[in-house]
Amino acid sequence: MYMKVAERLARDFKHVYYHDPFWRTAFPKFNDAQIGEGLLETEGVEKVNDFWNYIDAVDLFVFPDCGFSDWSDYLISIGKRVWASGKADALELERVETLEYFKELGLPVPEYAEVHGLDDLRKYLQKHENVYVKVSQFRGTIETFHSASYDLVSPLLDKLEGELGPVKNLLDFSVFSPIDGIELAADLYTVGGKYPSKVAVGFEVKDMGWAAKIKPYSTLFEPIKDFNTKISETLKINNYRNFFSAEMRVTQKGVGYVTDCCCRQPSPVSEAYYEWISNFSEILWSGGNGEFLDAEYSEPFAMTLVITCDFAMEHWVGISFPKEVAKWIKLRNYTIVDEIYYVVPNTIDKNDCVGVVVMTGNSLEDCATKINKVADQIKGYRVKVTCATVSEIQKEIDKGIKIGVSF
Repeated sequence: MYMKVAERLARDFKHVYYHDPFWRTAFPKFNDAQIGEGLLETEGVEKVNDFWNYIDAVDLFVFPDCGFSDWSDYLISIGKRVWASGKADALELERVETLEYFKELGLPVPEYAEVHGLDDLRKYLQKHENVYVKVSQFRGTIETFHSASYDLVSPLLDKLEGELGPVKNLLDFSVFSPIDGIELAADLYTVGGKYPSKVAVGFEVKDMGWAAKIKPYSTLFEPIKDFNTKISETLKINNYRNFFSAEMRVTQKGVGYVTDCCCRQPSPVSEAYYEWISNFSEILWSGGNGEFLDAEYSEPFAMTLVITCDFAMEHWVGISFPKEVAKWIKLRNYTIVDEIYYVVPNTIDKNDCVGVVVMTGNSLEDCATKINKVADQIKGYRVKVTCATVSEIQKEIDKGIKIGVSF
């Protein structure tokens, strides 16, 4: 998901090692090991398969995702410069414990039920319609899904039962009632609980992407600022040095319920940062040593469009575009063979997102015009990009304005 982080850092640091740990199993697959190959010749990135053999050669370690706190904490303990989420990544990975912790901090918590095992989940969904089901840790087993009714979701449960087999009743679920409101998040970064003076306030448009504007931190929606203030000490204690956002459902009464913490670079959002934040590399370099540096943005607005390809979930897909627009296209799971980009069959997270188109501009209209021109030049078998429509974006913005969210 974060291969382009390595390429962005290589612009400033000249040589970057890229390590992908997920192909390493007792029975590794050749295709999975190809992700990231071919980058040295084009972008100054060298793929390395052995992480620990290179630690003495590295000046800055960057963990854009969560789940490697044992690695990052050890590196910090031996005096290395590290950009990572630390043990605070549990805010994302342990849902129930996190919600209980939010209660201790005096934060509003959405209504939810804990359900142990798939059999009990079936019984619960037979009695409760229009709910959202989530799991902790094991998002590779199943992502959050909506159950409009048991009859409609039962085929998914049947599939899950077949995959889990005899351990089907050992997996815990959290089931949430819907919250009538809009989804809101302030996408920012933090070093030890310190926040930047300017942040990206964005709105996601379903099946399209994301549009954001830079705003002073002081003008953020009060529930978001309240959450950030109350969680800051936790981030400080755990050496948090990474991007961070709290996904919040805001009701018509202005109550903000944090439904998910994103203790990593949010995707498909953070891909825009690589071109939007002028001093991106410097922020990670300083933050890796526990020193906070404010962001400098190239333009006031940014936008992303999701690139999807259902065929790429199980098959190789070649993707082409002119070199002059390459900086605006952030692919995932790819390798380069004879200067051609190929998306490796996505057997790891089985997601149809193969990348993101990004753009910055002076207005939403400026971003939309430029990003649609780039999107139109992307070619590939069953590769799709939904072009930006400012009117659809404005609808989401207007919903926010009605409850007091300025944009």
